Amino acid sequence: MSLCRFQGASVDHGSRPTITLFAGMLKSWVAAGRERKQKHQAVASRLKEAAQLRADALGARRSGDNDRYLSLLERALGVYAEIGTGSLGSAELYREVGSAYRAKGDLERALEHLEQALAIYGELAPHSVGATLTLNELGVVHYARKDLDVALSLFQRALDVGSLVVPGSATLATVLSNIAQVHVLRKQPDQALPYLEQALSLAEQAPSGRVLEKDLLSLLGAVESARGNLDRALSCCERAYIIGAEVAPRSLGTAASAISVGFLYLQRGTLKRALLSFEQGLAIARELRGGKRAEALALVGTGHVHLQRGELDAAVACLTSALELYRQVAPGSSGEAIALGTLGLAYITAKDLDAALSCLQKSLDMSQAAGPRSQRTTAVALNGIGVVHKHRGDLDLALSFFEQAEGIFDELSSVSQAAARVSSNLGAACLARGDYDRALSHCQRGLDMAKALSARSAETANAMNELGLVHLGLGDADAAMALFEGALDIARAVAPRNPHVVKALNNLAAAHRSLGETDLAERDEERAREIEGGTGGPTNQLPSAP
Repeated sequence: MSLCRFQGASVDHGSRPTITLFAGMLKSWVAAGRERKQKHQAVASRLKEAAQLRADALGARRSGDNDRYLSLLERALGVYAEIGTGSLGSAELYREVGSAYRAKGDLERALEHLEQALAIYGELAPHSVGATLTLNELGVVHYARKDLDVALSLFQRALDVGSLVVPGSATLATVLSNIAQVHVLRKQPDQALPYLEQALSLAEQAPSGRVLEKDLLSLLGAVESARGNLDRALSCCERAYIIGAEVAPRSLGTAASAISVGFLYLQRGTLKRALLSFEQGLAIARELRGGKRAEALALVGTGHVHLQRGELDAAVACLTSALELYRQVAPGSSGEAIALGTLGLAYITAKDLDAALSCLQKSLDMSQAAGPRSQRTTAVALNGIGVVHKHRGDLDLALSFFEQAEGIFDELSSVSQAAARVSSNLGAACLARGDYDRALSHCQRGLDMAKALSARSAETANAMNELGLVHLGLGDADAAMALFEGALDIARAVAPRNPHVVKALNNLAAAHRSLGETDLAERDEERAREIEGGTGGPTNQLPSAP
């Protein structure tokens, strides 16, 4: 059979069926090619549409319109679903939509979209930046659901992938920070520390890691505080505040950093610096939409300062304002429980035991309902209730509450002023029952803990007062006198008219009386009465408990 020739060549008419078949095939190929081209153009057009929707979504997010941001992303994702492609572009959209739902608090829909994203990445690009980000975001969702084992596993997988594809990046620092936060939530500060150190090192080197560095410093400060390392905690939180003041001077994060610095200075007994930091945080929070919780916390801190200074009216005013704010924006929250507990301590100082017990019992109920994350607040409330019962003479009940509080702090491995106060109170209750061995052990522990935090804080003065009373009860007036004088010196340095000054003076008077030095005893008692007359007035001048 001769072949077909074109351009004037002759044709063998005997082969016409073959030629017809060939022509049909060619026509089909051309039609198929045209169809493929049309489909390709249609897909390209739809992908362009999806890209534009995503660009519009990012613009909506920048302008703060988060609802429109999510709506546009879902429309873009719908385009991918219509054209039936499981590309990396669709994986990215699934991840972004999942993250948006997580930000809205819809964890179930977040999980659904993020798992879709991870499935696509697992098939097309298991070792990629997108896979790292998706694993991390899934971990964040499970963290929010309190699935800590699952969250930790996902963060670790994100770390493994990220270490290969984005080593030394801010993304990897974020993953390390999230692993640390799981350990923090589990009350494992020692396990959290190395991850935070590594994350901070990466953030400091990353060109865009300044805000992340601030957040990491704040978290590192909290971890070091939990470990009892106040100097490093304060250094970290002050650096976080300085960075915040540079990069985001009017933000909740910067307000929170200032407030954290205030509480650390409070623990060290540096009341002026504490008050300044609380005022800085308060000023920022009051300018911000959504800043009422930060404002309330700053007021709690300010109330603490006034309480340590013996300024009861000012303390109760600040704490009552904080309580009102919490009831507006976060009723029944741990913040409200903290404010109530601190207000209860103020009423104890004012000797209004009914009001104190009312506040402390409400604080206890709220913190216990909140679960493990509010254990410290629970312990503070239990301690305060124990103090009320001790003042009322019910030592067995007081001891029961103090022991419960001590058990919680021991479980938390907490080195804090609150834990030191519990040990001192437990020792004082044992002393009142005549159990000198236990009294000496607990009071010495309280003093050691307080000194480890700050040698010259109000809590150190309190612990010295309580330990001095044990020595006085044991008949060692000289040792007692030395402790009372040390307590007086420290308390006066903290604030000249605070309650620990009054307590030290009264204790010194008791020591002088035990030695027959009546004139010196009366002198110290008179000094104590003068101070008490200027620390906020009689109890009935304070407002009633809320």
